[in-house]
Amino acid sequence: MASSTTFTKRSWRSNWRKWCTYTTMAGFFLAGGVEYSVILPTMWDYLQSMHGKEWLYGLSLSAFSISNLVTGPIYGVLFDRTHSTKLIILFANLFEIGGNFMYFAATSKYMILGSRFVVGVGAGGGAVIFGELALITTKKERTTVFSIFLMIRQIGMIIGPACNLFLRVMNFKLGPFTMDKFTSPGAFMMLVWIVLEFMFLLLFFKLPRMSQSEDEKARDDVAEANTQQRQEQEVKAKGRQRQPPVTKETAGCNSSSNMELGGDKQLSISNSYKTQSTRDMFARSTTDMPGSSLASNTRNRLEKTPSESSPLLLKKSSSPSLNAAKEGVVHAAPEDTQPRQVKERVSWLCSKFMREEIIVLLMVLFITIYDQTVLETQLVPVVESLLHWTEEYTSIFYSVAGVEIVISFLTVALLSKKIGDRWLVLLGLLMESFGYFWLLGTVGNATADTPWVFWKLVIGSIPAIFGLPFFIAGASLYSKLLPNSVQGFGQGLRRSVGSLAAIIGPLWVGSTVSFGNYYLLYGVPSGLLVATALMVLITLPRLKNPT
Repeated sequence: MASSTTFTKRSWRSNWRKWCTYTTMAGFFLAGGVEYSVILPTMWDYLQSMHGKEWLYGLSLSAFSISNLVTGPIYGVLFDRTHSTKLIILFANLFEIGGNFMYFAATSKYMILGSRFVVGVGAGGGAVIFGELALITTKKERTTVFSIFLMIRQIGMIIGPACNLFLRVMNFKLGPFTMDKFTSPGAFMMLVWIVLEFMFLLLFFKLPRMSQSEDEKARDDVAEANTQQRQEQEVKAKGRQRQPPVTKETAGCNSSSNMELGGDKQLSISNSYKTQSTRDMFARSTTDMPGSSLASNTRNRLEKTPSESSPLLLKKSSSPSLNAAKEGVVHAAPEDTQPRQVKERVSWLCSKFMREEIIVLLMVLFITIYDQTVLETQLVPVVESLLHWTEEYTSIFYSVAGVEIVISFLTVALLSKKIGDRWLVLLGLLMESFGYFWLLGTVGNATADTPWVFWKLVIGSIPAIFGLPFFIAGASLYSKLLPNSVQGFGQGLRRSVGSLAAIIGPLWVGSTVSFGNYYLLYGVPSGLLVATALMVLITLPRLKNPT
């Protein structure tokens, strides 16, 4: 009875910690979505009030993605080395708080630009969240979990415009600072990130990690065995090269001492080879990545205490030539150990990331973010030119699109339990392609006098928007194909690719929307979608969920 009660309390505590941790991570994505839709609608007017030009507005939009591109992999490497998710996020949130304070207290247009760059440094911590999710979820449930968390970010983007309803009416002094419709979004988001900082400090717990699958372990074991065999051969070869040549004097001495040693020379040399091999094997077994610091420390510790590791070798080797041979074998550590360790680490990382399926999935991610930013950026100039919409109608369209994306995320979460990730990616590519080719064919040469132009835009936008969340299956499959030891760096690299697409998309719209027609605007994304679909089809056999 007592054991049952103890088990119940332990289970309740485990569930409570899991619920708190998931809620805190969800708050991170919710705050990111709210920030996007609270800051951006008023940033252009904010810059204009300080005599900012159009190029500065574009640069301020890109500054967030540029810093995110750089810091994502850095956070990922820190996560892989330390697995201190809580400390890294607490550190990253300080940049979110500081950047939003800069936006709130800005005294020049360049301070606004700097604030968006600083906020992007903090947003790079999202790579750590995804790395943590990859380690605490099973591969079967990962697509659903990723979909839910990104859906929460989208919900934040829907909540943001509602927050602007009360932020835009503020107009008062707060000490030396002015609180108005331009500065209040920065102050509001600063408070949100402060609350989130305390949530991570008090409610975030380290959950148990899921172990690697058997096929991943088998692949790593094969690679480790090959490296081990190669290093053993190098050590033996260098040991033989360092043995002194046999002369008449040493031959005579050896022949006279053979009666006393009774063949102990061969035993000593053999033991020295085994000792060196054992040291290498033991040091390599402490980690799954070549050249790790733990393996190096273990090897150094063993080499510093030869008497403990091989007492027989020291006691029985009394001949000078035998001692020389012993020293040549036991201390035959390669002189270029550090460069070789770095080379092995780089080679190991390349073997994990320079694979056909990984590159294709990164391309899928790029085209996803690129298409999304093109759709978001082109909407305002296109509807103003063709439909003469005001800001009110545009905001309504954005809100409806946000609801559609939430419904699509829920659909992906349900379908992922019955359909494989690769088929969800193909389905998303199909819907995206239909939407963009429809816009290319019906709106490419449209004018304000074109009949039914509104419905043509709607028919093309619905599948293009609805298909975007389906690509989250590609992000989930990407994490499943990577070993657990590089999940942080992998998610950082994924965010960097997404940030690069988020920079290129708006630049493409800005350079093509004023051409007089929209063939080039919609044509290039359509061509990229076709190329990506062909890459996915060719690589389809490799895009299987590891079991």
